Amino acid sequence: MVTFNVDVLDRAALAGARAGLRHWLLAQGCDAGLVADVTLVVSELAANALESGDPSQATVGVDLEREGVEVLVSNPAPNAFHWTAGGVPDPTGAQGRGLYIVDQLMDAVQVDHHDAVTFVCARRARHG
Repeated sequence: MVTFNVDVLDRAALAGARAGLRHWLLAQGCDAGLVADVTLVVSELAANALESGDPSQATVGVDLEREGVEVLVSNPAPNAFHWTAGGVPDPTGAQGRGLYIVDQLMDAVQVDHHDAVTFVCARRARHG
């Protein structure tokens, strides 16, 4: 397994992290479709971390294995959007459009909340 960590301290750092992630995924031999989708997923989840919690304490990581990719986010976010397990956010709602995109691009998405911390795990099989 190899891991790429994303700095989400501010939007300027996020723009650079997206470029670095794209480069890293391509260097790992990922196909262009997976690179585009994972980059968008990381961007959406990192933006959520910036908007809803303390970015200085948020973590965003991408784990790449032979079989697939996993995006992991943790964020101390007591006021974060709470996605009901098993439901897909309404893309026309006031909140949740980013999670809707994540759900559409990944094979599995899990959002949990414990002790005022939001955890997101998004997985996708690696093809090609």
